[in-house]
Amino acid sequence: MMASESYLFDPSVLTSLNWSLFRQNDSTGMATIQDPSMLAPNLRLRPLKSDDHRRSYVQLLSQLTIVGDISESQYVEQFKRMKESGLHLVVVIEDDSKQLIVGTITLVIGYKFLYGTAPQGWLENAVVLKDYRHHGLGTLLVNTVKLLSIKYNVYRLLLNCRDDLISFYTMFGFKMEDNMMAVRFWE
Repeated sequence: MMASESYLFDPSVLTSLNWSLFRQNDSTGMATIQDPSMLAPNLRLRPLKSDDHRRSYVQLLSQLTIVGDISESQYVEQFKRMKESGLHLVVVIEDDSKQLIVGTITLVIGYKFLYGTAPQGWLENAVVLKDYRHHGLGTLLVNTVKLLSIKYNVYRLLLNCRDDLISFYTMFGFKMEDNMMAVRFWE
């Protein structure tokens, strides 16, 4: 697989985003990185790659929820399915000096027959490695998904989160809406 083919989606999508929308007024009151140019020199915002299993991507997700034991071959197969669907935009922050994924977030796009067939988005799997938290990386990741949602004409962006994270997401314009219920088929 060629290097350019190993990304989940074209990296130019991220560089084409209108970051100026978040440079004007940051009302979060938190440490913030308003666009990728503000990252430390060793940190890089990019799409997920097919070999990020080696950069501890799966271990990072385990700081969010139960992941299970995922082999490298399982990771690659799932990566291929996600890439083929074109509906998953997984963004990561890599610490190049350690070859380590330190943050991630996912935009899942779903197409519907609503709002003139505009897609709906789901913000999922947002996590920053514990040692890298409180430096604005989470802000950058959430804003990245918001900009991707605008780029893909998403009419609404949804997320599910724990109660202790509601105030964090409220700072980005998210509001409590409707009720979410679930049926779990296995734990």
